[in-house]
Amino acid sequence: MRNIKKAISLMLVAAVCTQTITFCGCQTDGVPQYNVSTSATVGGSLTADVTKALQGEEIAFTITPEEEYVLEKLEINGGEVEVVGDVFYYTGILSDLTAKAYFVKKDVTLYFEDVEIAIPTQTVKYGKVYGELPEGVKKGQRFVGWQDKDGNIISEKDIVDVAESITLTATWAELTDTEKQQLVPYSATTAYYDMAATKYGVVFHTKGKPSAPRILIAENGEGNFENATSITCDYEPFFNEYVCNGVVENLKFDTKYSVKFGDYSADTWSKTYTFTTRKEKIDKVNFFYVADSQQNASKGDANTSKIQETTYWDITMGDAVTRFPNADFIAHGGDMIDYAAEPAYWKRMLDSVEEYLFEYPLMNTPGNHEGDGWYSAGHSCIGKLFNIDTPTDTEMGYYYSFDYGPMHFVSSLSNDIFYHYDGKYTKAQLDWLRKDMAAARENPQIKWIVMMTHHGIVTPTFSKVASGAFNPITYAQIMPILDEYDVELVLYGHNHYLDSTYPIVWTNEIEKTVFESYEYINDYVDYYKVATATTTTKKTLHDGVEVDEFVYSNGVTNKGTVMHQTACVGDQWNTTFKLSDLETNLAKNPDYRMLLSGGKGAIEDGVGYSMYSYVEVTQDTLVCRTYGVDVVAQYSTSSLTNGKYLDGFLLRK
Repeated sequence: MRNIKKAISLMLVAAVCTQTITFCGCQTDGVPQYNVSTSATVGGSLTADVTKALQGEEIAFTITPEEEYVLEKLEINGGEVEVVGDVFYYTGILSDLTAKAYFVKKDVTLYFEDVEIAIPTQTVKYGKVYGELPEGVKKGQRFVGWQDKDGNIISEKDIVDVAESITLTATWAELTDTEKQQLVPYSATTAYYDMAATKYGVVFHTKGKPSAPRILIAENGEGNFENATSITCDYEPFFNEYVCNGVVENLKFDTKYSVKFGDYSADTWSKTYTFTTRKEKIDKVNFFYVADSQQNASKGDANTSKIQETTYWDITMGDAVTRFPNADFIAHGGDMIDYAAEPAYWKRMLDSVEEYLFEYPLMNTPGNHEGDGWYSAGHSCIGKLFNIDTPTDTEMGYYYSFDYGPMHFVSSLSNDIFYHYDGKYTKAQLDWLRKDMAAARENPQIKWIVMMTHHGIVTPTFSKVASGAFNPITYAQIMPILDEYDVELVLYGHNHYLDSTYPIVWTNEIEKTVFESYEYINDYVDYYKVATATTTTKKTLHDGVEVDEFVYSNGVTNKGTVMHQTACVGDQWNTTFKLSDLETNLAKNPDYRMLLSGGKGAIEDGVGYSMYSYVEVTQDTLVCRTYGVDVVAQYSTSSLTNGKYLDGFLLRK
């Protein structure tokens, strides 16, 4: 309802030209009596509680709009009055009254003019606020706002006070060359957005505030965008820059596409990428697993000063994609960079692997360096930098899952335990894990469940890493769930060395264990004993290398969960477990079949190895192989001889 002045309680609406007042000619006991009549336009009705009233009486007018209409105005004897609610009270009648209600449809159509890309009409409610309106797009121009026919700039809080259709005209400000340069996109990421892995969530960064961020995608592999689909992106600030995000969807299976992203108004774009979507039916899934790509070179450490313009992760991936060109995606176990609060470090890390952007969507789990420590940007940062449909966002980050062929992949959030300092997952996440895994096991297409997390559920008992203190409680929370839903493999990172267990099964047996003193735990804690389904393996030739295939006794039904950590793909190697001490270390840790560090001298004198694992999952088998890459040699001369096969295991259904 448009704002008008309140009606005067005693409206002198009769024609008063002299001191003589003409009445209707009716009197009751000497008191004048007046006629009251009502009418209404289409869309509602108006009634009065009386048809005749004595002078000075109060009359109640009831307004009743029909379902699709709303009251525009109420007039009494030609003068508009303010109405609050469905009843208007007229006090002190002094003449005949004629009341009329005007109704209009609730929906008002908005038209948008002076835009380069047409905007479909929208509807708003009469008498309500405009709300959020679309932004116009024009090359070389930054959209300022919408103005009505009177030249008034419309805000989302303005009231729609016109009953008929409304035409809004875009207003513009010219983009300067400096602004255009600041809208060049960088630091992009892609991830499977949905659980079915059919949509791509895209994020890219700009230095300046975006004008018209867009993703262009065309069904061809030639980079022709003449008939491309334009996808509007949202954006938000991220420290001293902006992150833009959009979702690429409605894609065909097994089809090649060209895609680029940037700002339409500034006409600044990324390079053109081509990729082929997944097949509709997937019998086998192959993926890379990496963790802890954080790199000292980001801080200018002399140890890695030879390699400044790229990253160890990028160099290691050169070996990975050459050796295994058929991978479907990359799984990253967290701690992507050292200082998550520094956009420059993100730029260096993400830009270094941008060539794999669409061919290998990057599925990540938050690590403690993507959390809330002195080195981080807060738990929300990872959700801004990767666009995944995660209704499970929490104060500590997010967790999610997706299906790919015969595998159900779960990314859990171990920052729950790391930042709570009590070693406990939240009840909300534990409930979600059970529900999610139960649904996966009810799906006849799913044969394997693989879980990824940053902090390990078990670690070697004499490890000095802080996460070891959480294991006694974490193990007791998670292992029963892994057992109940037959989770075959858990991938993790954080400790910067390669460790791989025999298949572990849940046991509630407890022993007292001495840990190094931490301020948030006692020196003596109850540690759940680790039981294994088998410690027997046999050598099996797979793709030209020997892997350990687990052998079970007759009658074993619970085949357990293999816990597998890949040492850091960055340069923060450690030397905890040397190859020369392998037998001794395994004897101290009988639940493990491999313990190996990548630091200089751990495997080979003077050589440090960054690592990745390659996981292959079919209906009947799961094979995980781990490779180390001499990144210094690889940087000088790219060759598969700079990569070394370190370990592998095979699980069979």
